[in-house]
This record gives sequence, C-alpha cells and structure tokens, in this order.
Amino acid sequence: MNKILFFGLLAQLYGAKFVLGVDIDNTLIQAAWRRRRAVWSTQGPTPPNPCTDQCDEEMVSDSTRPNYFPASCEHEFSFLPIPPAENRGKEIFPHNISFRTADWVKTNIPEDKEGYDVVVGFVNYYLCHPHDDFI
Repeated sequence: MNKILFFGLLAQLYGAKFVLGVDIDNTLIQAAWRRRRAVWSTQGPTPPNPCTDQCDEEMVSDSTRPNYFPASCEHEFSFLPIPPAENRGKEIFPHNISFRTADWVKTNIPEDKEGYDVVVGFVNYYLCHPHDDFI
C-alpha cells in the first residue's frame, strides 16, 4: 500500500508528466486504481485561474490540496466523478497516473517504447520462519 501512496504523490503533488505503476499482482493494481479515485475524491477544488490569455504558463500552478475533504466523505457520498482528460489535460492528476498488471521480465509493456525519465523499483520479500526454534 505504501507504494501506491508514493506513486500518487508523484502524480498529484510533484507534477510528474506521467506515472506508471506495474505489479505482477492484479489485486494490488485494483487497489491502486481505487486509491487513485479516493485521492481524487478527497483533494481540494482546483483554484480558479486568475490569469488571462496574457499570463505566462509558469505563473499558473495547478496547486492541489490533498486530504482537503475527510475520508468519511468518500464513504458517505461515494467517489467524485473524474472529469474527462480533455477538460483538465492528460498531464494533470488524475489523468497522469496509470497502473498495469504485468510481469516486466516476461511481458511487453507498451509504455516501455517511449522510455522513462525515472524508474523506481520496489522489492517485496518475505522471510518465512516455519518454526520458532530457528529464530
């Protein structure tokens, strides 16, 4: 679950152009998609753009306020609908994050063709102790 939070932060707060989360476990990928909807539903409203056509793009920031609404709103009122990418842009959260179930070693992933600016790898490992005598 911490990996999902990490990817969400990259996409929402740090303005990543595109974030792709890949895992071999489809259950984790489905949880990531649900988390994306939850983060979208609890963030604050996008402030209105005070600039006119003559503003520099650098002056306009898509400042989102995470955890603006309490998590109980999601449970009481359900998720907020995600507007189409055409309305907000494909490089703005939540459209700049995607998840895919795949085994990177054995599967061809379409996003690999364009390459990546940054690759972050997480490894899960479990130590199994069948008997307490070995500890």
